[in-house]
Amino acid sequence: MPGCIDQSIERLVELAGDPQKEIYSLMYSRYPDLECLFVLDKDNSVRGAMLQTAFEFVLAYSEKGVINKGDLASWRSHHLEYGVEEDIFGVFFELIRDCAVSYTHLRAHETRHDL
Repeated sequence: MPGCIDQSIERLVELAGDPQKEIYSLMYSRYPDLECLFVLDKDNSVRGAMLQTAFEFVLAYSEKGVINKGDLASWRSHHLEYGVEEDIFGVFFELIRDCAVSYTHLRAHETRHDL
Protein backbone atom coordinates (compact mmCIF):
# COMPACT_ATOMS: atom_id res chain seq x y z
CA MET A 1 0.00 0.00 0.00
CA PRO A 2 2.91 2.46 0.39
CA GLY A 3 2.82 3.56 -3.24
CA CYS A 4 -0.91 4.29 -3.06
CA ILE A 5 -0.51 6.68 -0.14
CA ASP A 6 2.28 8.63 -1.82
CA GLN A 7 0.39 8.73 -5.10
CA SER A 8 -2.78 9.97 -3.40
CA ILE A 9 -0.97 12.84 -1.69
CA GLU A 10 0.95 13.70 -4.84
CA ARG A 11 -2.29 13.73 -6.84
CA LEU A 12 -4.00 15.95 -4.26
CA VAL A 13 -1.13 18.45 -4.41
CA GLU A 14 -1.08 18.26 -8.20
CA LEU A 15 -4.79 19.08 -8.39
CA ALA A 16 -5.18 21.45 -5.45
CA GLY A 17 -1.76 23.02 -5.14
CA ASP A 18 -1.43 23.62 -1.42
CA PRO A 19 -4.34 21.57 0.01
CA GLN A 20 -4.29 23.37 3.36
CA LYS A 21 -7.42 25.41 2.68
CA GLU A 22 -9.42 22.37 1.53
CA ILE A 23 -8.35 20.20 4.47
CA TYR A 24 -9.12 22.83 7.10
CA SER A 25 -12.42 23.75 5.43
CA LEU A 26 -13.41 20.10 5.63
CA MET A 27 -12.34 19.98 9.29
CA TYR A 28 -14.36 23.09 10.17
CA SER A 29 -17.42 21.78 8.36
CA ARG A 30 -17.30 18.51 10.30
CA TYR A 31 -16.00 19.91 13.60
CA PRO A 32 -16.97 23.60 13.79
CA ASP A 33 -15.91 23.86 17.43
CA LEU A 34 -12.27 23.37 16.40
CA GLU A 35 -12.08 26.55 14.36
CA CYS A 36 -11.77 28.69 17.49
CA LEU A 37 -8.48 26.94 18.32
CA PHE A 38 -6.89 28.78 15.39
CA VAL A 39 -8.20 32.28 16.11
CA LEU A 40 -4.68 33.64 16.71
CA ASP A 41 -3.22 31.92 13.62
CA LYS A 42 -3.71 34.94 11.36
CA ASP A 43 -1.00 33.94 8.88
CA ASN A 44 -1.93 30.21 8.81
CA SER A 45 1.56 29.24 9.98
CA VAL A 46 0.27 27.01 12.79
CA ARG A 47 -2.12 25.26 10.42
CA GLY A 48 0.65 24.88 7.86
CA ALA A 49 3.06 23.41 10.41
CA MET A 50 0.37 21.07 11.71
CA LEU A 51 -0.41 19.84 8.20
CA GLN A 52 3.27 19.43 7.40
CA THR A 53 3.77 17.31 10.51
CA ALA A 54 0.73 15.18 9.64
CA PHE A 55 2.08 14.66 6.11
CA GLU A 56 5.45 13.64 7.58
CA PHE A 57 3.73 10.98 9.70
CA VAL A 58 1.70 9.74 6.74
CA LEU A 59 4.69 9.60 4.39
CA ALA A 60 6.87 7.90 7.01
CA TYR A 61 4.15 5.29 7.44
CA SER A 62 3.95 4.94 3.68
CA GLU A 63 7.68 4.35 3.44
CA LYS A 64 8.20 2.07 6.46
CA GLY A 65 4.78 0.50 6.99
CA VAL A 66 4.85 1.46 10.67
CA ILE A 67 4.24 4.66 12.56
CA ASN A 68 6.56 6.07 15.21
CA LYS A 69 4.25 5.58 18.17
CA GLY A 70 6.44 7.59 20.54
CA ASP A 71 6.42 10.67 18.32
CA LEU A 72 2.71 10.29 17.67
CA ALA A 73 1.96 9.98 21.39
CA SER A 74 4.02 13.12 22.05
CA TRP A 75 2.17 15.04 19.35
CA ARG A 76 -1.16 13.79 20.70
CA SER A 77 -0.19 14.84 24.23
CA HIS A 78 0.76 18.30 22.97
CA HIS A 79 -2.72 18.68 21.47
CA LEU A 80 -4.39 17.67 24.72
CA GLU A 81 -3.03 20.91 26.20
CA TYR A 82 -5.18 22.79 23.66
CA GLY A 83 -8.29 20.79 24.52
CA VAL A 84 -8.12 18.44 21.55
CA GLU A 85 -9.37 15.09 22.82
CA GLU A 86 -7.61 11.90 21.75
CA ASP A 87 -10.51 10.70 19.61
CA ILE A 88 -10.54 13.99 17.69
CA PHE A 89 -6.75 14.08 17.31
CA GLY A 90 -6.73 11.05 15.00
CA VAL A 91 -9.50 12.52 12.88
CA PHE A 92 -7.04 14.90 11.24
CA PHE A 93 -5.45 11.99 9.38
CA GLU A 94 -8.90 10.91 8.21
CA LEU A 95 -9.60 14.45 7.00
CA ILE A 96 -6.45 14.39 4.88
CA ARG A 97 -7.53 11.06 3.38
CA ASP A 98 -11.09 12.21 2.80
CA CYS A 99 -9.95 15.46 1.22
CA ALA A 100 -7.60 13.60 -1.13
CA VAL A 101 -10.34 11.20 -2.16
CA SER A 102 -13.09 13.78 -2.59
CA TYR A 103 -10.91 16.37 -4.31
CA THR A 104 -9.50 13.79 -6.72
CA HIS A 105 -13.00 12.49 -7.53
CA LEU A 106 -14.34 16.03 -7.96
CA ARG A 107 -11.57 16.96 -10.38
CA ALA A 108 -11.98 13.69 -12.31
CA HIS A 109 -15.72 14.41 -12.63
CA GLU A 110 -15.04 17.98 -13.83
CA THR A 111 -12.52 16.67 -16.38
CA ARG A 112 -15.05 14.20 -17.79
CA HIS A 113 -17.56 17.02 -18.25
CA ASP A 114 -14.95 19.11 -20.06
CA LEU A 115 -14.41 16.40 -22.67
